[in-house]
Amino acid sequence: MPKNLPRFTEESHGSADERARFSQWMECWALHKALADVKPDTDSDNSPESGIFDLPIATFDALPEAGEIRLLSHEITGETPRPIYVAVIHHSEDEYLIIPFGRFPDPATQGEIWTGVEDHRFDLACTWNARILPSGILEKSWNVGQVDNILRGKLHAHFKSLARGLNFEVSLLKDIGPPLHHPEDPRWDYLAEETDLLKHLDQVCLDYYAEEEVDIGGEVFNFLSEFANIRKAASDAEDRRIQVFLYPGSRAMFKAAVESSHPAFQAGTDLFGETSLLTWDPQDQKQAVGEWILEGDTLPHQGALFHVMDTKTMQWIGSGEIVDQGRVASLSEGKWSDFSAYKANTSPLLLVIFNKIAR
Repeated sequence: MPKNLPRFTEESHGSADERARFSQWMECWALHKALADVKPDTDSDNSPESGIFDLPIATFDALPEAGEIRLLSHEITGETPRPIYVAVIHHSEDEYLIIPFGRFPDPATQGEIWTGVEDHRFDLACTWNARILPSGILEKSWNVGQVDNILRGKLHAHFKSLARGLNFEVSLLKDIGPPLHHPEDPRWDYLAEETDLLKHLDQVCLDYYAEEEVDIGGEVFNFLSEFANIRKAASDAEDRRIQVFLYPGSRAMFKAAVESSHPAFQAGTDLFGETSLLTWDPQDQKQAVGEWILEGDTLPHQGALFHVMDTKTMQWIGSGEIVDQGRVASLSEGKWSDFSAYKANTSPLLLVIFNKIAR
């Protein structure tokens, strides 16, 4: 973590609304951690340690239609500390896009969204933890409910915004959690716990694809698994850093100033960048999807443009816009072939931010 980065406090959130949402979630997290410290009654078959729930005894239901809520069997999830419910959002050929429901009523991050359904088991959708499941896996589940077309459309729109690194629709903002920036934020631990819940399911799916020699959608499945892991990765890792240069002018001014030659760039001493997402676009695998979290005393303006430079080749390889009140750089243009070499280590990349909105 950069030495100049301030320590995380509840005041680290920018707006009063974000602080209120974070405070609500922290109450749930504190209660969860307190209960986790209580020693369970291991002599009981229904103790948390036993991994046994009141699951249906009946045979599995027929393959689902989009809009169903499914309870996943332990045959595919392994033993988990709570039942795993998922919403089936989309069905294409032999595969299903599913979004798990969370443990708390309040969303932790912008990747989670409140559903507004009456059944409290389904209060919260963890869109960031979405998966693609083949029918041969999802068939080991039970139909326990339904999401209507309005809610299914809402969850699908949320998923597409996350997967493509786009701004959220205005109608979604009131139902999602506060942004996640600081590497010491306790929500990283929560995301790690939630990711671990589906590790066994991920392995079961990969084994299924290998045994059945099925390749349909496999790349999309891998993308979603990686998408979830990147979102929860510890952001103080050196190889997730990115250099940042804040230019106090427009893109046109910068171009004129350097007159087609590259200046001797130096990353700012009070502005730091961490890679939260860098992968290929599932809807267009030739395009890159990228997002960088900015931290520092001086943040760029909302709407400022930026370009990405590969400092090894001194070539411009992408561009985008500053969003989320200057705290996030979202890539909008860039070929995955130019970014793929830096998937594991983004430190050779440089963000040049034109800190003036004039285009």
